Parts: sequence; structure tokens; C-alpha cells
Amino acid sequence: MVTKQIDHSSSEIIAEDIENGNEMPNGFYPKIKEMFRYSFIEFLQDISKWLIIGLLISALIAAIIPDDFFAVNLRSNFIGMLIILVISGPVYICATASVSLAAVLMMKGFSPGAALVLLMAGPATNAATITMIGKVLGKKSLISYLGTIITGALLAGLFIDYILPPEWFKLSEHFGHMGHNHQEMLPLWLKTGSAILLSLLILNGYLQKYLTSRKIKMEAMTSSWSIFNSDRITTIQVGGMTCNHCKENVENSIRSVKGVEEVDVDLTTGIVNIKGKSIDMKKILSGIKDIGYQIKSEDI
Repeated sequence: MVTKQIDHSSSEIIAEDIENGNEMPNGFYPKIKEMFRYSFIEFLQDISKWLIIGLLISALIAAIIPDDFFAVNLRSNFIGMLIILVISGPVYICATASVSLAAVLMMKGFSPGAALVLLMAGPATNAATITMIGKVLGKKSLISYLGTIITGALLAGLFIDYILPPEWFKLSEHFGHMGHNHQEMLPLWLKTGSAILLSLLILNGYLQKYLTSRKIKMEAMTSSWSIFNSDRITTIQVGGMTCNHCKENVENSIRSVKGVEEVDVDLTTGIVNIKGKSIDMKKILSGIKDIGYQIKSEDI
């Protein structure tokens, strides 16, 4: 069901999607404003943690491992791809973090094809995903899923290493000698300015996240939700939510259960408040587990 409300302060019509709990602005300028808000606040909140982790791990690898170490010690590019595949398979590597990791591994001697295997297989395969697919869809679907990703990643890696021109992928050589010949890919002012700007945007994202979380907690403390129409409020804590997409998945799963009227999810704490009458909590908990999240506690 979709209703419309008018913001009298700005005389702009805002369409509200009651089912998903999202406000969708109408009009060119409101949409542009929402685009920038999502890009520089919500999206950054989702990726900043993994971006920082990826950069720190990449910096550690760059400092510890000698340049061209893997190029000297690996017998072939294909062996490098297999090593990357074995490492990235069970371990969760966020797509955001994998970019910097792929770049530094190329600096240390891995082939561009091996870096592509990391970019393809790392975010798509991990122990949690493998377990969930096997449990929900069955072993045959899991084997098909893993086989498709592994085969596709290896074929793409071989295509890059043995068919595309090697000079297209001179990242490691460029950066390996950059300190000696004083050649730089980008001017210093642009690199420094971009780093400062990104740092400020990340800090702002965390600040906005903290303020939003605090506002939700304050509203929960002062709300008359729990006594309104004698509806019961059930509180659970869900683990495994790392981004706003995870939050939406949990909300949609809970809303699909008959009797649920409202759902409030705090991404920071994992606390979920569920309002409604005659709710089948077993169905709610089962639905959350089926989409890959954990129930930490109930009625907290």
C-alpha cells in the first residue's frame, strides 16, 4: 500500500512505501538530494568498515612481504590462482576490501589473473554463505554454485594471464619503481586531497550512524508503542547484520509473517522490536535463520 503525505515546510510531495518502511522522494531535486545522501552517508556506512580493514591488511602485506616475492617463488600463474582460491574460498572477503588486497598482491608478484580470482571468488564464497546455501537449497545447489564460481573465476584468470596483453597490467612494476624514478600516476595534491576528503566522509558516516542509533534508542525509551492498543512488543537480537541491505532483509522477512504490524531494527546493536498481535515467533525466527542470520537472544 502506498500513501502520500505533503511536507508543508518544503511543499514537496513524498511518497511513502508503508510495506518497506522507506520514503521515496518525488521530483528532480529531492531525488538528487537522496542520491547524494545515500552515496555519501548510507553507502559509506556500509563499506567504510571493510574498506579500512582492507587498506590496513594491504598495508601490512606491503610492509612485510618483499616485492615480487610470489613471482619468484611460484612456478606458474595457475598455481597462484589455486592458492588464492583456497585462501579466499572459506574466508569472507568483502568486495570493498578485496580491491586493495588484489592490488597489493599484484605488487608482490601474483599475476593479474590471480588478483581477478580474488575479486570474483572472495566476496562470493565464504563459510557462512556455503553453510546457508547447503542448508536452504541443498547439496546439489551448493555444488552447482561453487562449481560455477570456481570455474568462472579460473577461466577468467587464465584469459587475463594468457590472452590479454601483459602491458595492460603493469601496476606492480609501476609502483615497485615509483619511489626510485619519482614518477607518479597521480599528482601529490590530488592523492592527498582525495585521502583527506575520503577520511572526512568516513568520519561523517560514523557520526551520522551514531546519532541515528542514539535517536532510535531515545525514541524507544520514550515511545508508548508497547501499550498502544494492548499490542505486544517482542524484542529479539539478531547477529550477522553488517549493512543496510542486511537490515532490509531482516525487516522484509519479519513483515512477511502474518500478524506483524511494525518492525524496528537497530543495525548497530542488532536489536529488533516487533509489534503485532498473535505473531508466530517460531516462524519469524526460522525465517531469519533461513536467510543467513543468527538469533542471539529473545525478549531482551
